[in-house]
Amino acid sequence: MITGLERIANKARNEPSTQFNNIVHHITGELLEKCVRSIPLNSASGVDRMTVDSARSGFLEWYQGLYY
Repeated sequence: MITGLERIANKARNEPSTQFNNIVHHITGELLEKCVRSIPLNSASGVDRMTVDSARSGFLEWYQGLYY
C-alpha cells in the first residue's frame, strides 16, 4: 500500500514544478524515529554537533519538544 507521503514524493519526482504546502500531517513520530534509526552509526555529526548515538538515545525528548 502506498502512503500519502509516497504519493507526494512520486508527484514531486514526476512534476518538478509542482508546489506543495501543508504536508506536515504526513510526518509522524513513527516515521521520524524510523528515519533516525536508519542513519548509519558512522555518520558525521550534524551542524548542531549531534551524533547519531545522541539522536537515537534522545529521540523521544527531542520529538516531544517539537510539539509541546
